[in-house]
Amino acid sequence: LLILIYWMRAVPRSVGFVVAWVLGFGLDSIQGAVIGQYPLVFVVVALLVSMTRNQSTYFSYAQQLIWVSGLVGVSQLLSLSIAGITSGVTSPLWYLSSTLASVLAWPILDVALRKCYRLGWNTRLQSTQY
Repeated sequence: LLILIYWMRAVPRSVGFVVAWVLGFGLDSIQGAVIGQYPLVFVVVALLVSMTRNQSTYFSYAQQLIWVSGLVGVSQLLSLSIAGITSGVTSPLWYLSSTLASVLAWPILDVALRKCYRLGWNTRLQSTQY
């Protein structure tokens, strides 16, 4: 989810709702979840990212952490709701711990993906333009 958030923010024309939908179905098949659970969650998060993308580029790291925690919190709330409806067994503490882990991982992931973007993606884009 964090990688989807980063790439939707960095390259919104290349990574959008279709990519979010496909990644969600991939995660559904890996997790063995209800078909459509993660595509729904990822598309909702993609919508929120696309709505706040322009503002989020000017956020400080502290504001980015709050923004990411809100996005991950929404995704976890949706997943928890769907899991509660379909299976009846939920563990809210597990969902909260993954939100905290995502917030702690965001700065490291942001720096690493920014370096990949500057080294690889930018070079490829520049080489195709005349």
